[in-house]
Amino acid sequence: MRRLAPRLALSLAGCIGLLGFPGFLGGLASADEILHERVFVGAMRCKNGVCTANGEVRAIEQDGRMLPAPNEGPRPTPGEQVFTPEPERAAVPPPGGPPLPGDPPPERRPMVRMDRETGADAAIAHTYHAVFTPSEFPYKRMSSLDWAGDDETLTIFDQSRKPVPILGPAARRTDYDAFMGSIVVDLEPGKWIPLPSVAADSRLLEYHTDPPTERGALEFARDGADNFFVRAATGSAAGSRRRLMWLTDAPQRYFAGPITDARIDEEPRALVRPLPARLKKVALGVLDALGIPIGPRVSLRSVLDPLVAHFRSFEMGTLPSPSESNYRDLALAKKGVCRHRAFAFMITALAAGIPSRYIENELHVFVEVFLPKEQLWRRINLGGAALDDNIASGDDKPMHRPHGEDPLPRPKEFLANATPPDKKAEQHADPKGDGENGAGPGKGKGKGGNGSDAHGPVTRIDLGAVLEDDAKQSVAKPDGRIPTHLELAINERVTYRGETVEVSGRVTQATDAPASSLPVDIYLDGAPGAQRIAQVRTGPDGRFVVVALIPASLQLGSYSVVARTSGDAKRLPSSSRRRDK
Repeated sequence: MRRLAPRLALSLAGCIGLLGFPGFLGGLASADEILHERVFVGAMRCKNGVCTANGEVRAIEQDGRMLPAPNEGPRPTPGEQVFTPEPERAAVPPPGGPPLPGDPPPERRPMVRMDRETGADAAIAHTYHAVFTPSEFPYKRMSSLDWAGDDETLTIFDQSRKPVPILGPAARRTDYDAFMGSIVVDLEPGKWIPLPSVAADSRLLEYHTDPPTERGALEFARDGADNFFVRAATGSAAGSRRRLMWLTDAPQRYFAGPITDARIDEEPRALVRPLPARLKKVALGVLDALGIPIGPRVSLRSVLDPLVAHFRSFEMGTLPSPSESNYRDLALAKKGVCRHRAFAFMITALAAGIPSRYIENELHVFVEVFLPKEQLWRRINLGGAALDDNIASGDDKPMHRPHGEDPLPRPKEFLANATPPDKKAEQHADPKGDGENGAGPGKGKGKGGNGSDAHGPVTRIDLGAVLEDDAKQSVAKPDGRIPTHLELAINERVTYRGETVEVSGRVTQATDAPASSLPVDIYLDGAPGAQRIAQVRTGPDGRFVVVALIPASLQLGSYSVVARTSGDAKRLPSSSRRRDK
C-alpha cells in the first residue's frame, strides 16, 4: 500500500505567498488577488501579537516575524542545564575570574570580588546557554549586582524579594519586545530558584509547565537589583522536575535607541546605591583624573558619554604594580576584559550619581544604567567578552533585533574587540558592526534560525539521500539497534509564508511501544532541496507537537512535509516518508 507524506502547495496571491494543503483549499487565489485577511493555523488564535492554543502560548508575532514557542519536553535536552534552588548560605565571594573548564550548573552569584587577570583568558571553550526565543545572545541576565562594599566586593544592596504579578498575554505592549523562556527546574517546597531574564524592567505575562501544574502553583519574585526568582507555592508542584516555559516582555528602549539628556539630580536617589566613604573618595579621584565633570546639575550625557568611551577603550594587558585599590588600578590603566570594564564602570558611575549595575552570565558581563527621562534601565555593552565560545540551545532561535541604534561613543578599541558573534549561527552577527545590536562586530557564518533566511543563506540538504541511508541501516541492523516507526500529522489549514503550521506525530519502536526522548527534524522537501523548519523531541508517550515557521522566502512549487528522527545509540532512524514495499 502506498502512503503519501503530507504535501504543501505554494502559489502567489499578488505579492503575498499563500500556502495550502491540497484537498482543503477551495482553489488557489488568482494572480491579481491580494489577500490581507489573517488566517489562523490549527487551533491557534492570535491576539495582541500572542498566539495561543489550548491555553498555552504557541508563538509570538514580532517585527513581522512569527516566532514559534520552545517545544522541548520535561527532560533536559543534551547539554541543557537544570536550574536548582539557591544554597542555604551565600558562598564566600570567589575571585571574579573566568569560568572554570566544563559546564557547571547555572549559578547566580550574590557577590563578586574582582581579579587582576587582565590578559587573555585561558584557551577554553565557554558554553553559553540560550534560554529565550528570540535569542538574547550574549546578554542573558543571570546575576545583577548594584552595590560595592568597602573591600570593593560587588553585591546586592536590597536583597528583599517582591512578588512579580502574572499580567496575562493581553497586557503585552506595542513598545515592548516579547520573549519566550524555557528552562528545566527542580522544584523544592518554598525554595527560590534563580530565573534568568532579558531586561531589568521585564514583565511576566504568562507561564506553564510540563508536566502541568495547577494555576497558582508557582510564585515569582524579584529583588532590588532585578534578579528574578521562581518557587513552588503549593505542595503538588514541589519535589518535582518540570520544564518551565514563560512569556515575558521588556521595553524596547532597554536594548537600544536614543537617550534623552537629563540632569544628574533627576536620577532617583533610591537607585543610587551609596558607596562607602573610602571607596567613594577613590572613585571621585578616578573621575577627576578622567576629567569628567560631577555635580547635581551636571547633564547626564556629559558624564555618561565620556564614561562609556573610556571603559570601551580597555585592552588586554598587564596591570601596573598593585596599589591599595584594585578598582583604581583597573579604571586608570584601561586594562582588562568585560568583567573588569563592568566592575570599574559601575563603581565610577555610582560615585558620579548614576544608578548602575554589573550584569553577568556564563559568557559575558555588561552594565545597566538608569535613564531618568525614560524612567527605565538601559543595557550598555562595554565589549571584551571571551573569544572562544559555544552556544547551547541557540541554533534554531532567531536573534533578537533591537529597535534603534547605539547612541553612545564607540572608540576604535571597542569596535576591534567587542563581544564577537557566535561561530555557529549567523543570526548572532551584528549587521551594523556597532557591537550592540547583536553580539558585536564581525560576520558570522551558519544557518539562520528556524531554517529561515532572515539572517543568512538557507542550508538545504539532499533529504532523499539521507533517507536512503536510513533505510539501508534499518534493513541491515549492523549495530543491533531497534527499528522505529514515525507517523506525521498536519492540521488542515491555510497559512501565509512567514506564518506557522502546527505539526504533530508519534514515534514508536518494537511492539508499538512509545519511543521517548528522540530528536525529530521537520523538513520542507521540494525541487530546491530539503530545508529544515523545526526541531522537537518526543515526549514519554513518543508523541511530539511543534509550531514550524514557514520561511518567508520559500520558492514557488510543491513541497513535502517530512519528519525524520536520527535515532540514538539504541534506536534506528526513521521518517514519515513511506515507500512502496
